[in-house]
Amino acid sequence: YYRGLSYEYYGDTTSAINDYSIALKLDNSDISALNNRAYLYLNKNQFNSAIADFTRLIKQIPKDKDYNLARGNAYFNSGNFKKAVADYTEFLKLNPDNAEVIYNRGKAFRHSGNYEKAIVDYRKFIAIAKTTPELSHYIDPVNSEIEFLKSKLKWKYEA
Repeated sequence: YYRGLSYEYYGDTTSAINDYSIALKLDNSDISALNNRAYLYLNKNQFNSAIADFTRLIKQIPKDKDYNLARGNAYFNSGNFKKAVADYTEFLKLNPDNAEVIYNRGKAFRHSGNYEKAIVDYRKFIAIAKTTPELSHYIDPVNSEIEFLKSKLKWKYEA
């Protein structure tokens, strides 16, 4: 495990993943090795491996919703938007005002074709952004996205 940390520190993620895997073979319940390997997989865009590790972490530590967020990001980046929505929703149960996750869930709804729910999340994001100075520059682009989705919905219902 500790050698894996050293590899990770020096940027050798492949060797770090290998050492974390060895640590897990020696002790299948090593949460630290599993955690570190999962995030390395995510950062290396190895989404299926990241999803598998985050799923194990969620089963072992169900109260830690950060793993739902991380797995949701892996699902989103792998194109599985419905599962991303489920994980983002689970994370938001304990963190209902997390603007970034609300926005990401809106994007996942949008990509899965659920424009109505995307608009709802985008509006929630804007409400939070209006009171958060570091998010205020996102308001206009998100409003534009809402208008675009509304036009798609209008076309959908007129067809």
